[in-house]
Amino acid sequence: MTCPEMVGRSAELDRLRDGLARAQKGSPAAVIVTGEAGIGKTRLLNEFLAGVGDKVRVVRGGCVPLAEGLQPLAPVGEMLRSLARDLPELPQSEATVLAALLSGQPPPNPAPTTQSQEVLPTPRPPMPMPQRLTPATPREASTGEAHEAVSGVALEGHADQARLFATLRRLLFAAAENATMVVVLEDLHWADASSRSLLSYLVHGMRHQEGRMLLIGTCRSDELPDQHPLRALLAELSRAGAERIELGGLGPGQVADQMAGILSAPVADELAARMHARCGGNPFLVEEVLAAGASTGPLPQGTRDILLQRVRRLNSAQRHLLLAVAVAGRTAQHELLAAVLGTAEEMLLSQLRTVVDEHLLIAVERGYAFRHALVAEALVAEALPQERVRLHRAYAEALTGRASDAAETAYHWCEAGDPVRGLIACVEAGLAAEGLFAQSEACRHFDRAIQLWDEAPPAHSLSPLDFVELCRHAAEAAFLDGDTGYAIAATRNALRRCAADTVRAGTLYERLGRYLWANGNAETESIGAYESAVQLAPAGASAQRARALTGLAGALTYADRPDAAAWCEEALQVARSAGAQREEGRALQSLGYCEAMAGNVESGLSACRDALGIATRLGHSEDLYRAYTNLAGVLRMAGRTAEAAATAMEGAHVARRHGADRTYGNLLLGDAVDALILLGRWDEADAALPDEPDIAAHGTPVIATNLWLSAAGLHTWRGRFDRTRVFLDACMQAYATHGHGHVRSMLHANHSELCLWQGQYEQASRWISTELDLLGPTEFTSLLSRLVLQGLRAEAGLTRPADLTRLVGLLEEMSRRPDPPPDAAALIAMSWAELGRIRGDCDPRLWSVAAQQWVKLDMPWPLAYSRWRLAEVLLARRPDQVRRRAGADALAEANAIAARLGAEPLRLGIVALARRTRLLSAVTDRGTAAAHPLLTDREREVAALLRSGATNRRIAQQLFISEKTVSVHVSNILAKLGAANRGEAAAIVHRDGL
Repeated sequence: MTCPEMVGRSAELDRLRDGLARAQKGSPAAVIVTGEAGIGKTRLLNEFLAGVGDKVRVVRGGCVPLAEGLQPLAPVGEMLRSLARDLPELPQSEATVLAALLSGQPPPNPAPTTQSQEVLPTPRPPMPMPQRLTPATPREASTGEAHEAVSGVALEGHADQARLFATLRRLLFAAAENATMVVVLEDLHWADASSRSLLSYLVHGMRHQEGRMLLIGTCRSDELPDQHPLRALLAELSRAGAERIELGGLGPGQVADQMAGILSAPVADELAARMHARCGGNPFLVEEVLAAGASTGPLPQGTRDILLQRVRRLNSAQRHLLLAVAVAGRTAQHELLAAVLGTAEEMLLSQLRTVVDEHLLIAVERGYAFRHALVAEALVAEALPQERVRLHRAYAEALTGRASDAAETAYHWCEAGDPVRGLIACVEAGLAAEGLFAQSEACRHFDRAIQLWDEAPPAHSLSPLDFVELCRHAAEAAFLDGDTGYAIAATRNALRRCAADTVRAGTLYERLGRYLWANGNAETESIGAYESAVQLAPAGASAQRARALTGLAGALTYADRPDAAAWCEEALQVARSAGAQREEGRALQSLGYCEAMAGNVESGLSACRDALGIATRLGHSEDLYRAYTNLAGVLRMAGRTAEAAATAMEGAHVARRHGADRTYGNLLLGDAVDALILLGRWDEADAALPDEPDIAAHGTPVIATNLWLSAAGLHTWRGRFDRTRVFLDACMQAYATHGHGHVRSMLHANHSELCLWQGQYEQASRWISTELDLLGPTEFTSLLSRLVLQGLRAEAGLTRPADLTRLVGLLEEMSRRPDPPPDAAALIAMSWAELGRIRGDCDPRLWSVAAQQWVKLDMPWPLAYSRWRLAEVLLARRPDQVRRRAGADALAEANAIAARLGAEPLRLGIVALARRTRLLSAVTDRGTAAAHPLLTDREREVAALLRSGATNRRIAQQLFISEKTVSVHVSNILAKLGAANRGEAAAIVHRDGL
């Protein structure tokens, strides 16, 4: 019994139509409809979709209430089946990918491509579901070859969910080119982790892509635990721009309208009020009460009583049928239901007709589903435990031997309480989830199998994986899903079981080293694990030894250990001898970085370019992104900053096309922004940077800090110190749990830079001294020279030396190093000039040399800083006319650069020096009237009152604005006029006639 017209949702319907209108104009939109169960989310959605018209394509997918979301990408198959039917004109390449996804297998990999072409996942042969339980051979059980024989490839490196998501995004937006597309994902409260990640990926991607697509999600917002991942997802989607529609209960009058529509007659106000009070304005509960014939007499008291009142009027066979459908999950296929119940076909059809006529079930494609999930949940909750167990076992037995979903089979065997078959089914489900790049679900299946292992000895010889391989797969899935803690624990669990097998232990130690490094707080442990992997690897040239050496070399390189280069050379030699191309590429990445740090920049560039070529040819996504990152970093060290920016931007574009925009894409974006800042392209950098730090949008903590540090640096140089603190605070919080030495170094350097421009020289010095203590001896001249320079700048502002002796010693030692990288050479030259400033040396040649270095590198901000300091030296101690003219020229050049960049703190220092030396005309184009940026009309009004001596409160009262707004205007006026205080600003206003 349903009201023929939707009641009380016109405003929400209009908001959905507004979203569709935006999408039809080419601006993708996302709307999430939330509310308690039965509140009318599906009814609202159906009413909306009924009115979109024939020119709008609709694809729908629903999440499955199966074992807490263990069925990977459950709504995607349903959604893509609709696409396959409606969009036969899809290109062949994407149609092939779609067909692979529909069959439950990962998409194939095309032939090797160039950097600008698409790179899809490495192929993995289809994984057939076993027709019977066949035992693994002893050798297979001990080595994991049972799985290798099925998959055809090793586990590591072939799980690339990001590329799968990128393919899905391209399919959807390609479909939206011909007609507006409405994509619906229903029941997100049941969504598996991979489906939640896909939704997040699509919504975030809408901010950077045009297309006629409206994405709608529905989910229950009631009865969710505080830690339910949906809560965090909803908050993340809101920050990413998704609109949220929260449906509340109907009011008393609306309930009366609904009842009148159902009964086709007006209802008494008293009955409507009682119904509203009992059902809380929940439309579905109102329908159920009326359908049960309770429009008169006492209303049922409990929610379950309301939901099951009609069910209890049926006979036992019909109730058992309903319970069987409820236990099945979201949908019960007809053939499967018949096998589970064992009922004759004619009788089954008769029973089904009855419950469908009672509006309890609805017929869907290939089976049946409850009209509302609340009734199914109430039935399962009321059933006896043994009733549920028997039905789960019947489903498991019926599914075994069918080409069915592995997760569904595993769920039913586990719920049936059979540890032997449950363990085997969980392993198979985990392997199937791996094939779909659903790492979270794979890990949970493997973990459940691990928990069942000791309970089910008979399953050990039947399992496709032995215990060690099971732990290895679980660890890798957890690592790829971002849970490095679990990955470390699972790997250590496996190591305890295979201590005598040195070959397998060596492989596990190599993975342990990777996981420890990724965890961000265990550099020494990570290097120790890699060293164990090298010791246990077979002697001679082998892929395993090459992999262990490559991992160790990389960790030593990025931990800035002195013996890194030698390990890189050995790793490269072994990899080439073993024909291990992937390890060869990784070794070249590390070697290139080592060479560049040691000053052999051209050799480093050659190695990094070779590494990029190998990664591109092989198509391994992580290696490809890392190769771009390393090449961009070495180009910066080489002083080829524009090329570094272009390389990083190209890498970020490749990462975005492959679906990794929130991880490696942001890492490369941070590198690109750093380069743009050095090049003076600050407006481009500003446009690329995020407004706020958001860990969900910006990847892992380590990757996010790279991007946020770039933002903090630009905010500092542009004088937006409050924004700097926001990003540095976020970096500190992320680094507290995930951080490496290089992240810490940059974090401390950025804190020091902020303190320098705020005149907090003691704090700036402490940041650098602390970092030098932690860093220790290093061959990384580019990093060390930056730290020494900032330390000397801080010393120049102190009344007594703090760490000057150590800084001078480090500067002298770096100056003796042969052929430092170009960026380091410039920093060293500037450091000698800063030391001269500390010692009162008035030789302008020091700053002239530093300035020339920055001219060669085409880096305007340090050039402007050097010219400013040069002018300071030239204009000191009553200069003659020649020095004064040269000082004025240096001031003019410095001011022009600072003004063009928008480097407000630097410009204020330049203007202050010009004012002290009575050379204000040197920093203006035409007289004193242009000695500062033009004030806005409102700022002129504030400035006029400021000149009269009015307080902020008085100004606020006269201009009818808040004191906070006045404070902002005053700060802007001081900055634009280069005034140190209100009095100086008032004098400038008076003098310049402002």
